[in-house]
Amino acid sequence: MSAPDTGSMRLDADETAMLAGQRGPAAQEAIRFQIEVGRFFDARRFVRITNAHLMGDIEVMGDGGLGLLRRLSEQHAECSVPTSTNAR
Repeated sequence: MSAPDTGSMRLDADETAMLAGQRGPAAQEAIRFQIEVGRFFDARRFVRITNAHLMGDIEVMGDGGLGLLRRLSEQHAECSVPTSTNAR
């Protein structure tokens, strides 16, 4: 698969490494998705975060979201910032 067009988005060294697959397939898939979202909104750069929330409600995310979570699990994905999830 070819790298996505980053448009006018500026990637830093860490984001470029993710896109190149140097941080693993899960990080590469995540950055590719975020680049597409950024292109849609005509973003110029990413904003660093210090925490995140992972929504894992099957009734909301459906089969597509479940498939993503399964792929990430199979790739042994790990969050790089403190992360909360929905109550189960």
